This record gives sequence, structure tokens and C-alpha cells, in this order.
Amino acid sequence: MPAQKRQVRSRQGSTTSNQFLTCVIRTKRCSMQWEVSMKAAAIVLFVGLFSGAFSSAGEFALDVVPSAYPLQVSVPLPDDIELTAGSYCLIAPDAAPMPAQIVALESASGTQARRLVATLAPASGMKPRRMALKARTEALKPAFSFSPLSDRSLELSEGDRRVWVFNHGSIGREGVPPRYDRSNYFHPVFGPAGETLTDDFPKDHYHHRGLFWAWTTVQVAGLEDRKYESWIPNDFRYIFERWRCREAGSVAAVLGAEFSWQTGERKTVREEWVVTVFPETADGRAMDFEIVWTALKDAVTVKGEPKKGYGGFSIRYAPRKDKTTVITTSEGRSPKDLEAGRIAWADLSGLFEGAREPSGAAIFVDPAHPGSPLTWLTRHYGFLCPEYPGLGAMTLEPGKPVRVAYRVWIHKGVPGVAALQAQDEAYRQGLTAKLAVGQ
Repeated sequence: MPAQKRQVRSRQGSTTSNQFLTCVIRTKRCSMQWEVSMKAAAIVLFVGLFSGAFSSAGEFALDVVPSAYPLQVSVPLPDDIELTAGSYCLIAPDAAPMPAQIVALESASGTQARRLVATLAPASGMKPRRMALKARTEALKPAFSFSPLSDRSLELSEGDRRVWVFNHGSIGREGVPPRYDRSNYFHPVFGPAGETLTDDFPKDHYHHRGLFWAWTTVQVAGLEDRKYESWIPNDFRYIFERWRCREAGSVAAVLGAEFSWQTGERKTVREEWVVTVFPETADGRAMDFEIVWTALKDAVTVKGEPKKGYGGFSIRYAPRKDKTTVITTSEGRSPKDLEAGRIAWADLSGLFEGAREPSGAAIFVDPAHPGSPLTWLTRHYGFLCPEYPGLGAMTLEPGKPVRVAYRVWIHKGVPGVAALQAQDEAYRQGLTAKLAVGQ
């Protein structure tokens, strides 16, 4: 092992095993079926001894806290770990093999950033888990697919089920003033039964647009007398630069993009984001968003709405049947709307138009988010916004990236506080996963 490839992070007390049996996973069903009997697991391992489906990926392993929940993870790889993009498998002594994939994202400098994506089986115990990483010699059939709908919109599907449409080009609507044209947002976002969960150009707030992020005040150093706005677009445009990644795999779909903020006549901020979409399960679907902003030449200051604080990551929900809307937060059921209320997470559920059963979407916030725990704006007419920077200000300095991250969980029914808290805990536990050298 070269000297420069040292262990990136380990935890005292981690258990290791130097002997791992390789095995084969022939079907997608095997990748999602965590609760298998000891007899079934033994059969899988026995078949694997003779299959040759895995090859060495070097002495690499994934460390993560044990969890009673399946953990859906997207783990950035350190620069000094050289693993190529492709299909992999995680081998643990306490679970059936877990498919994984490594994806590469192009950065603005032309270098590649890589991340490991997987769904980890639940495990008991108190000690951190260590799973050996093996390369697959045979790739699994992709579960997801991307389809361009036009030169402005890209659709993601899992099998024959639509997940969402991302609009990277300018979108307008007949009868709505052109100043409300928008881009860089997700709509429609679909629910478990194919129902539309998001709204676009609603009559009460033309500027609301599916799943998006925007602000009421954007100011550029040296031009403080000029107020730009991406919330209700005012002399501000998102300029699509390129795709950083467009990977439709068997373990997850990963889409990465780079945009520029154009304030007035010049580009002032580089925005790079990546969304990781995991397969739908009986509980729902998790989608992880990571957004990074970097000022290009001059400092750029972003502010929330001065009285209520709204601005940043937001979802405008589609219409629902009267009196079916339920907002649940980390503080319990919330019959009243919140303005700058400090909570950990929030969910909005209801009976959406065209659906037979209730469904909804929750937003969870990375605990490493600047300013966490955040203040929130919630609206029963159909709006959730974890506010950042809220009633304060965020200044982007040239060459100093600012990163935020969220999980959106799309689900059936109207989950209670305990079910939502479990999803938030699973998200937080998954964020502890780190790739290390050594098995």
C-alpha cells in the first residue's frame, strides 16, 4: 500500500475482519432484501464462493455507526483515495452483501470529485460497523433513467415510475408576466402513486416553483445600492453552465449541475449542486441535496425576507383536498403556520389532486448546515422553507465555498412524529459514514 494512501478516518473500538467471503448478487431484489434468514444468507455466501462476481478494490472499507434503520448514504471520497467510478459491493459479517456504486462529478477546475452511494442494511450493537469494499466484475442493471423532455427540461424515472422533472432552461407560462420566468428548479415532483406533489406558477404566488432555492435580496460588493432578487426575479438569472454528473445506476440516480448567478450583466456566483435519488421503498423515497456557492470576483451578500426570514431551500406543494393538509414538525403536529420558528424538520401531507390516498414530503436538514438549527416558514396553503440565512445575512467571499445540504423524503400516508423522527435520525446516522483505508 503506497504511503500516501493512509486511513482517512477511523473510530477507536471499530471491529475489523481480515477474512471476507465474496458472493454474487444476481437480481435487484437481492439488493433491497435486508431481512434474510441465516440459512438464506449462507446459501448466498456459498454461491458467491464459486461465482467470481467481485474483485479486489484495494484495502478499502466503509465505517458507519450501527443503526436500526436502513441507511441511505452518499459519501464523498477523499482525494487521496483513488477508486474509479463503477459498480461495487459492501461486505459485512452481519448482513447480506450490499450493492454500491461510485460516481464521479466534474468540478469547475476540471478535476473529478467522487462519492460512494449505497443503502446499508440495519444492524444491532453499539460498536461502529466496518464493511469491506469490493469491485463488481459485472454491473447491475440500472434501475433509473434520465430522459430529456426538451432542451430545457430533464426527467428522471425509476422503471416506469416518474420521479421528477428538472428544469435547467428558462420556463414561462402564458398569461404570466415574463418577469416570472424561472429556471434551476424541480417540477413536477411525483408522489408514490404518481400524483403531482409540487406546484408551479400558483395564482397566489406566481414566483413559487416546485422545489427550488431563492432569496429576496442579493447584493454585490461595490453595488450595495442595487438590490437583485432571485425570489421574485429582479435583474437576476440562473445561467446553466453544464452537467457535472448524470448517472442513472442500480443503487441510485445522481444528477449534478453547475449554474452561474447573473446579477445585472455579469456573473457573480458559481453554484454547484448534486442530488442523489435512492430507490423507492415501502416507507418512501429519499433524495439528498447538496449545494455549494462560491463568489467569483466580489463578495455577494444574500438576505432572507426582512420580517419573516423566508428564503433558501423551499417546496411549494400542489393543491390538496380541503381540510386534509397536515403539517408535522419536530415539535409535533402544527395546526398554525410558523414564521421564523426554530425547529429541526417539517413535513407536509395531504390528499393531493388525483390521488386516492394521502401522501407528502418532508424536509430534513444536515446538522452541519450553517446556522443549524434553522428557523422555518410553514404555510398550510402548501409551503415549507427551512430559512437560510433567515433574518440575518450570508456573505459569500471569493474563493470560500459555502455548503448546505438537505434530505427530502417522499412518502405515503400521513406519518406521525415518531416515524418522521426515525427518518431524520437515519439521515443523520448516514452522514457519519466515512471511507477508510484498511479492512
